[in-house]
Amino acid sequence: MPKRISVVALLVLGAMLLSMMPVMAQGSYNRIVFACEAKGPGLVVWGAGVLPGPVPYLFGTPEYHALLETSTFSLAGTAKVEWSDFDFGAETYFCYLFEEGTAKIAGTMRAQWTAPIDGESHELTIAFESTEETLGFFAGVWSSHPFKWGHTYLLGIGDPVPLPDVETIEDMDPQFATLAFHGIYRHGDVTEKISGVAHLFTEDFPESSMKVRDFILNLWIDKPGEPGTYVALGWFNYVSGSPEDLFGPGPEILLPARVLKVKTKLI
Repeated sequence: MPKRISVVALLVLGAMLLSMMPVMAQGSYNRIVFACEAKGPGLVVWGAGVLPGPVPYLFGTPEYHALLETSTFSLAGTAKVEWSDFDFGAETYFCYLFEEGTAKIAGTMRAQWTAPIDGESHELTIAFESTEETLGFFAGVWSSHPFKWGHTYLLGIGDPVPLPDVETIEDMDPQFATLAFHGIYRHGDVTEKISGVAHLFTEDFPESSMKVRDFILNLWIDKPGEPGTYVALGWFNYVSGSPEDLFGPGPEILLPARVLKVKTKLI
C-alpha cells in the first residue's frame, strides 16, 4: 500500500508556499516544494482530455463544454528531484524531474456547471492523493517567442519525459495518469461515487505581454466493467474563446479565474 499523507497538512503547507516568491533554477537543488490554487470562472470539457498548445491535442471525443459556475481547486506537495537541461529548437529548457516514489501530493477540487446539452446541473467534488508511481516535472524555458521566460509543471504523469512529441504524446493520455482521486459526481437527481486518476499541466509566463498563466486538469473517471470517461477542467488568467468545432456545443467566451496562483521553492 502506498504511504498515505495528510491532505490537511499538505494544504496548510500549500497556503504557506503561496506567500513565497518563485526561485530560479540551480543544478544543486534536490527537492521541490510547490502549491497551486484556482478559484472562480473556468471551463469543463466533458468526454475529452486536453493537452494545451496552439491547437490543443485531444484524447477522446468531447460531448460538450461549459463554463464553471463555481469552482475551487488546490494542490500542494513535495518531491525529490533530479536536474536536467536541454535545447529544443530555439528554446533552452531546464528541468527538474521527480524521482520515482518520492512525490507526496494532495489536494481537493469542487466544480459546478450547467451542461448545455441537457440543462442539468453537474457537480464534481474530488480529493487527490499521490501514489508510489506518481511522477512529474518542473521546467523553465527561455524562448525567442513572445512568451519569453516562464515555468511549467506536469504533475501526475507516468513517464518522466518532459516534452511529449508525436511519438510519445500517447504516454500523456489521462487514463495512464498517476495522481489518484476519489469523490462524488452529482448530475440532476443522481449522485455517484467516483474514482480514477488525474494529471495537471500548468503554464506561467510572467514576462509575456499578457502575463499568461493557465491550469489544465485532466481526469480519467474509471468505471469497472465499462468504458472510462475523460473530463478536462481549465482555469486561465486571460479571456479565452472556446471554439465549438474543437470542444463541441457550449459557450464561446471564457472569463479569467478569480484566483490563479502557482508557487515553487527548490531546496
